[in-house]
Amino acid sequence: MEISKDQESIGVPELFDFLHQNGYDAPREHLEAILRRIDHTGDMRINFDEFSEVIGMNEKNFTGEEIEKEYNQEKMSKSPEAK
Repeated sequence: MEISKDQESIGVPELFDFLHQNGYDAPREHLEAILRRIDHTGDMRINFDEFSEVIGMNEKNFTGEEIEKEYNQEKMSKSPEAK
């Protein structure tokens, strides 16, 4: 899977495949948590504007700990105990 600048947007499957092919095996759940965090349109896809905004606003990359924390927060907010 190659991510091209001609694509309108990418979702979890494309991001997962791209990262896997480049030696990074992130759990799909973590990628979904990241997408929810930066997806303003609610379609679970990142378009160029959303991507550019994140890159421009966040000068550091997501670390493994940040991804894990985001995933756990999302998971806890959906648990029956949180309601």
